Amino acid sequence: MRTFLAILGFALAVSIVFAMMTFVFFRGQIKNAETAADYLHYAIGALTTSGTGDMIPMTDAVQLWTSFYVLTVWVYIVWVAVNHVSNIKFGRFG
Repeated sequence: MRTFLAILGFALAVSIVFAMMTFVFFRGQIKNAETAADYLHYAIGALTTSGTGDMIPMTDAVQLWTSFYVLTVWVYIVWVAVNHVSNIKFGRFG
């Protein structure tokens, strides 16, 4: 459970930081995103791959920025999951 909470907390923290940095540096370059809440919605949608298509990056810079963000978080999630599984003791099964 602690591993799940660590992953969830990290993903949420990185999403908030990403959304705020995108809001500051790339304002107006994501279609239909106007407020900070819109940028957070975009960040979480991109991370969970459930984007509905209502907010679309309009420049190459935002597309690269979003790709970097998603890859960074997913690499972290996979790394934590692999380390968690490799630390499980299978004593009662062997």
